[in-house]
This record gives sequence, C-alpha cells and structure tokens, in this order.
Amino acid sequence: MTVVGVVIALFFLFLSYATPLDRLSARRPLTRVFCASVLVSISGQFAVHLMTLAAALHVVALPYVDLDDPAMHPEAKFRPNVLNSIVFVVSLHMQINTFVANYHGAPFMQSFAQNRLLARWTYLAYSLVFVAVWEVFPPLNVMLELVFLPSFEVQATLTLILLLDTAAVLGFEAVVQWLTARYPALMA
Repeated sequence: MTVVGVVIALFFLFLSYATPLDRLSARRPLTRVFCASVLVSISGQFAVHLMTLAAALHVVALPYVDLDDPAMHPEAKFRPNVLNSIVFVVSLHMQINTFVANYHGAPFMQSFAQNRLLARWTYLAYSLVFVAVWEVFPPLNVMLELVFLPSFEVQATLTLILLLDTAAVLGFEAVVQWLTARYPALMA
C-alpha cells in the first residue's frame, strides 16, 4: 500500500504543475462543484470501476481462491495470494484511470500532453501495472508482494479487463464532457 500512496502522491504533485492557458476560453468553467456533469461523471466512473472489479474477481481471481486456506480469514497474517494480488493491480489501475479521466486540461489548463511530467508519470504507472501483470520483471512482483498469476489465460484476461476499464472510463468521461459543452444549461 505504500507504493500506491507514493504513486498517488506523485500524481497530485504533477497535477500541481499544470498551468493555465495564456488565452481565455470562450467556454465558461463549471460554477458549482455539485452540478449534473460532475455527479454524472462520478456515478458513471464508479459504476464502470465497480463492474471492472467484479469482473476481475469473478472471472480471474475466484476460480483460484481456496476458501479453506487459513490466510483467507480476516484476522490472519497477510500472505500474498491470487485474490489480493489481482485486487491490488486492479485498484491501482483504476486509480490511475481516475486521474487520467478527470484531468480535463484544455480549454482552461494545459493539455495532458503538454503537462509532460503528468503524462510521463501516467505512462510509467501504466507500464508498471502491466509489467506486474505479465511478470516481465519478477523482482517487482516480489517487492510488491504479488503472487505470480496462475496462467497465460489469467494474465491475458486481466489485461483485457484493465484495458476495457480504461476505454470505458475515458469514453464515458468524453461523453460527459461533450454533453457539458453542448448543453451547458442541462449539465450545470
């Protein structure tokens, strides 16, 4: 969990380096925090992430979980297993997706690509997730206390689930932003 804390702290640090654009936009920013577009965005992202976690657990993790294992007891000492390894990877990936989806950039701030620190950190964070899933660098998995996934099919399925989560969250947020720009009175 320390690794997740560092990843998130660096995301916040690199978000703070975003600078406003030199030219004012004709589009007005949202005037309230609790407006329809924000509530729809949060609700939609939550639903996508919840379905992603459920799919990852149901399809990938649960077939390999031994409920009689003493380590599965809530009071037991932590021991890495397929279940907590998959939950860790999926949770970290969802947090990265949340930062990427909610960084709107233009027309008010520099774009994602212009915020080079944020963009590079995002690509590195995604790379670390997939290096862990595909066990490209086993010492990383050992350091993160992740077990090696049981098969190629599990790795491929988990990768597909993670990519679908990214596409769904970014697509949903793009639709919300389009609706907000197209119908500002409705989404305000």
